[in-house]
Amino acid sequence: MAIQKKPIKKFPGASTLKKVRDQLSDLAFPGGNIALPKDASEVERAKFKLCQLIAKYQREHELTQRALANKLDIDEARISEILRGKIDTFTVDRLMGYTQKLYPHIKIEILAA
Repeated sequence: MAIQKKPIKKFPGASTLKKVRDQLSDLAFPGGNIALPKDASEVERAKFKLCQLIAKYQREHELTQRALANKLDIDEARISEILRGKIDTFTVDRLMGYTQKLYPHIKIEILAA
């Protein structure tokens, strides 16, 4: 009886990687992360920073989206929006509440420019 070897998966070539990077860099691409616009308001910047803190927590604690959603008591679709930087559907209050669950001693400082 011959033992069948599993085929070795090859890393994608340079042209495939460039195509994927170009797709993900396109602001109109629906599957990638949302970038903060250059003319973002201070409220948008605050919401974006809160989303980044939540994503940082997920990475540092090696949590799946499901585990993070359970920890924050929200559904996976909402955590996906947060992790992708879709700030339009959240208020600062809501994002701050989620962030406080992960970082109980978080502080906000407001400065006049």
